[in-house]
Amino acid sequence: MRVGGVKIGDRLRTTVEDDEVWYLVSMAGKARMVRIRIGERALDVTPGHLISTEDGMRAAKHIRVGESIRTLQGLAKVTGIEHAVGHVVAPITKSGTVVVNGIVASTYAFGNHDLIHGLTFPGRLLYTLSPSVGVPAAQLFHLFFDWLKVILPLGQNMDAVVLGSLVAFLSIPIGMVAIAKPFRQRIKRTPP
Repeated sequence: MRVGGVKIGDRLRTTVEDDEVWYLVSMAGKARMVRIRIGERALDVTPGHLISTEDGMRAAKHIRVGESIRTLQGLAKVTGIEHAVGHVVAPITKSGTVVVNGIVASTYAFGNHDLIHGLTFPGRLLYTLSPSVGVPAAQLFHLFFDWLKVILPLGQNMDAVVLGSLVAFLSIPIGMVAIAKPFRQRIKRTPP
C-alpha cells in the first residue's frame, strides 16, 4: 500500500504484526524531503522525520551513507542520501512506527520518539475506545499543535509543542467539569 493511499482505520504491518492508523497528518503543497536509499529500496521523509537506527531514533537529516538503519530484516547499511521534493503524508499508528519499503521509521518528526509517543497516549486511548470521538479529539489536539508551532520552532521545541498541545487539549474537559460543578451544586440545593 502506498503511504499516500493510507486512511484512518487502515491496518498496517509495522514493527507489530497488526497495527492501526489512528490519525493522519498531511500538508498542502510540496516540502523538502530526504531520500534514504538501501540498495534499490528508498524512503522519502522530511528532514526532521525520525528514522530507526542501531542507536535509536534520529532525524533523517542526520543519517549518513554507510550508517546502519533498521529494516524488518534487521540492520542494513545506507547506500545513498538524496534531496527530493514531495507531498507530506504521515500516518500516525498506534505503535508509533511505520515501515516503508522495509525501512523502519517513527511516525513522528523532530523531538524524542518515546516522549512524543507517551504524550500522544490520550489520543490513542480515545481512538481505541471510540474512533468517532478519537478522530475529532486528535484534530483538536492538532489545532493546538499548529498554533504552538507558530510560536516555537519545531526543530528545537517539538517535545514542548506536543506537551503544550496535550495540556491545552486536556484543559478543555477539566475546565468544563470545573465550570459545571457549581451549577450542579445549585441544582441539587434547589427545592422542588
